[in-house]
Amino acid sequence: MKNRRRLRKILLWSSVGLLTLVLLLGLSVWFLAGTQGGTEFLFTRLGALMPGSLEVAELRGPLRGPLDIRGLKYEREGFSMNIERVQLEWRLRELADRQLDIQRLYADGVRIVTTPSEEQKERSALPDLNLRFNIIVRDARVRDLSFASSAAEPGEKPFVIDSIDLATTAMGGDVRVDSLAVRSPTFDADVNGKVRPQGDYPVDLNVRWALRLPDMAPLSGAGKLTGTLEDLQVSQSLREPFDVQADLRLIEPLYELRFAGTISAPRFNPRLIKPDLPDIPGEARITAEGTITNFTAKGNVRGTLPETGPVSADFQASRAGETGEQWLIQRADIALVGTPTRLTAQGTVTTGDTGEEVRFDGEASWRNLAWPLRGAQPMVVSRQ
Repeated sequence: MKNRRRLRKILLWSSVGLLTLVLLLGLSVWFLAGTQGGTEFLFTRLGALMPGSLEVAELRGPLRGPLDIRGLKYEREGFSMNIERVQLEWRLRELADRQLDIQRLYADGVRIVTTPSEEQKERSALPDLNLRFNIIVRDARVRDLSFASSAAEPGEKPFVIDSIDLATTAMGGDVRVDSLAVRSPTFDADVNGKVRPQGDYPVDLNVRWALRLPDMAPLSGAGKLTGTLEDLQVSQSLREPFDVQADLRLIEPLYELRFAGTISAPRFNPRLIKPDLPDIPGEARITAEGTITNFTAKGNVRGTLPETGPVSADFQASRAGETGEQWLIQRADIALVGTPTRLTAQGTVTTGDTGEEVRFDGEASWRNLAWPLRGAQPMVVSRQ
């Protein structure tokens, strides 16, 4: 009998203790997620756990939202970010179903400053992002964003983006970009598609863009990005001021970029890009491969010059150099279309650091050269 009473007491006190523990846990969760004091406590702990320093000037609202943050400042080595205001509204209860549902995420007045490091950092693999639950961002918005460097040259202005609007969904390992719209004084971009932020980061994105440079005609185009961030396939069509099709393969574009591909322009005129460029209607198809500073290109260019009329050139050339430039012309076969005149040249073109000094070392030959070049009966004709 005594053993039964003792057992009942143990069960009773165990139940009371368990109920008390559940109640305390519930009160703790309510305090942390449902009160501003709990939110301030969590932000204090977050700042202690993160690398670098995190400061908030003013915090309003509970963690469950809506949350209003003023004067957010984050700093770590080589990087600082200041945000005037962040507004967050989300559904934390969805976390029980392994889903983070962000109704609204707004950031205004974002200032990012980077500090270049003299140390050569080792190349590292892209991080695998797998949060093991679904993320839905229904409405994300950034306004007044600028990037600057602490080592900027005197008078160098920050790079400014007026607005970024994003709606995206992460399901499993895939991120679906429903819409990404970027607007700035110099360029606009609209993107949608899919990205898998794991391994080499496979991508399948549709991109529409526009570029506005000083003293030049606006450029705009659209196309696709497919493949991975290690081996990226780029297919883009320039629509203004004339049609250009570019099909390129970019190898390691985030590190030591190498490329190979073809650019074709069935109708172009440099004058349409900038008024002070030559008025030369033409067409071209060029293939190239290499790096930005060292590459080989070949192709055919046709144009109409006021002095000669239609001209066609088949060429193969290589570029090398960083401060100065050196072009090796392996082959340049030039024809005055509609006439038997042919010119051939090969050699080296070298420019100085400023580009003002140009030197050509090479040789040229011709066949059936006549004067005048077209029209009237030739007054002079070469022997070859």
